[in-house]
Amino acid sequence: MRMANYLDNTTSDRYPELSVPLRQLFRPEFAGELETLELGGVRQNPAQRPKLPSCVSSPCEVGPCLTHFVKEARLVPGGQLVLGPHKLCPEIMNPGFIDASTDSVNKNTSLQAALENLLDTKYRRIKSKIAVALVDLTGPAKNFAPEFAGWHETEQLFGASVPKIAPLYAVFQLHQDLQTLANRARISAKSDLLEEAAKRWEREGLKRTLQPKIAKLFTFLESFPKPIELRVGPNLTDLLCCAFHFSCNRSATILLDLVGFPYLSSALWQSGLFHKKRGGLWLQSGYGLKLESDCASKCDSIGTTRCNHVLAGYKPTSPPIFLPIKRFGFRQFSSQNVSALSAATYLTLLAQQRLAGNNASVAMQSFLAKACTFFAADADEAEKYPDSACKKLGYTSEALKLERSAQKCGFNPKPQATHDCIVLTRQVGGKKLRYVVVLFTSNATDDQGRPLAHLAGVCFFRNKFLIDIDKIIQDRNP
Repeated sequence: MRMANYLDNTTSDRYPELSVPLRQLFRPEFAGELETLELGGVRQNPAQRPKLPSCVSSPCEVGPCLTHFVKEARLVPGGQLVLGPHKLCPEIMNPGFIDASTDSVNKNTSLQAALENLLDTKYRRIKSKIAVALVDLTGPAKNFAPEFAGWHETEQLFGASVPKIAPLYAVFQLHQDLQTLANRARISAKSDLLEEAAKRWEREGLKRTLQPKIAKLFTFLESFPKPIELRVGPNLTDLLCCAFHFSCNRSATILLDLVGFPYLSSALWQSGLFHKKRGGLWLQSGYGLKLESDCASKCDSIGTTRCNHVLAGYKPTSPPIFLPIKRFGFRQFSSQNVSALSAATYLTLLAQQRLAGNNASVAMQSFLAKACTFFAADADEAEKYPDSACKKLGYTSEALKLERSAQKCGFNPKPQATHDCIVLTRQVGGKKLRYVVVLFTSNATDDQGRPLAHLAGVCFFRNKFLIDIDKIIQDRNP
């Protein structure tokens, strides 16, 4: 099974007007200042810029508040493009279902009613043990004006492997920030870029010993007098492939440490993926450095080293940024924290191609497209967990035929956490459905009292819950 190579010159056919060839991610014009973009065949005039929402100036209450950039901001709900770079802030990163005036979640009344009716009629027995988020992105109009519904969506949960999506975003945000710095300051030499980045981060309160380990993540193409070009290095290629194709804990831990918890916390805070009132994505620890049997082989043709051998002997040095739980008033909080709302926000921004910019979002999707999921099955998983086996457990519906652009599951046996989040596309007749669904469960069981693990968990997610959610989306998009 081959993972998509993010250097391939390929684009999504779902919404061509939102797609850009992936190799443009590594052009020196990545920051957007030095290029003129055409969107849907219409030339964008930088002189006629719509007005972006004002960013409220408030410092990060945990960790440093660094300067991050977005290449091109899109306005919700219209999706108009405003060329950048712009400084990153939650207002600019609004996925389209956060009320800008009250800073609260804006639930679509009829979609929320449909979701609650489903939970009351079919899932009442486990309602208290699940968290759900549903985002309808069907059709171009809803892409930047998505309809949201949720249940326990702001509950802070132990996320298992789901929060690994946080450092995936952070490393591409880091690439964006560094390339923007090189372009704006016209830095042509690697040594000058490393020193300038170190000095700026230091001025913003991030000591050099705690800064991202740039040289281990990226390679640098010098072409004086042009700005230096950053590319993904071989270490990063292997780590991303291993962390998301095989879900290798060691690879994810090293990735976290190379980016650094201080940089990660800043990126999560300023993108709105973590919010002081709503909580969300947050990591206070890695996933360990233990060698794993599933990670002993080489990760696809784009990997260069066996997963367990990537950066052999590596020792983490980045200290975690602990969240003061009492100050924010969360009832519970995990060292690997997530909420259904934050996962839905992440995948919505990714579907809108707004995480670290258009091209970076496409690259991230190429990794998450091969990440684990309980909502669907690849060939080897279908052989291990076929529909016929699910029917024997009482799940009569066959798995849906769908396209997946990004997903991430998580599982932990004790306490049992079975989680999944996915953005998918479905062709139903002449209609193309596109939506995000998140289902997180905690010590939940199916109707027969079986824990949602292994085959029972797959059948519950794939052959029951997703079937019911898909029916809601079909009914709303006749």
